[in-house]
Amino acid sequence: MYDKKLVGERIKNIRLQSGKTQEIFGEIFSASKGNVAMWEKGKTLPNAERLKKISEFGNISVDQLLYGDFLVMLENIAKEKINGILRENGLDYDKDLYDKLMSTASGLIISFNERGSDSFDPNLFNRLLEHYLQLELDLGDRDLDSLTEFAFRRTLNAQELVVEYHDDSKAKKYLDDKNIDEFLSNISDKYEDILHYIDDFRERNNLDSLIE
Repeated sequence: MYDKKLVGERIKNIRLQSGKTQEIFGEIFSASKGNVAMWEKGKTLPNAERLKKISEFGNISVDQLLYGDFLVMLENIAKEKINGILRENGLDYDKDLYDKLMSTASGLIISFNERGSDSFDPNLFNRLLEHYLQLELDLGDRDLDSLTEFAFRRTLNAQELVVEYHDDSKAKKYLDDKNIDEFLSNISDKYEDILHYIDDFRERNNLDSLIE
């Protein structure tokens, strides 16, 4: 969750960098000087429309305005997504499960952080994040006798998701061929890891097959 005081500080920095007084800054966004003062103190937040306009004025994204540092922003988006997906699956908060899901999200966070904020596509990040987290939850609920087929199908789903975005004219600029190849390679590696785990499980338990 974002910190109102930190959001207020970022709004204040945007205003000061523009050389505007609170009164003039407020006029730009159809707000009073008092509104701006309350924002900057972290007492209240601008509404969604004003947040968007202030972000555009400061040449940053709404997420960066709310969360600040790019890496911190990615981590906070992941935390909110984890809490949301736990609620959607009817699961109570469990620290071990939360930490496990956060660990699952860390690879995606690192990957997007390395690419930098300039090419950040929040919609793509959220969809891939949701895919990874749901996969982790589903794996925990699956019987091992159907794991091979399940892993393969989810791998295909991930690949199709990337192709869908790569073919989208608005999203294509964020995904060059190197990024696509890297992602698909990582997905394939994950699938191979699952297959190795299944083979190891078979061997340790003297099973000919996990598929009934």
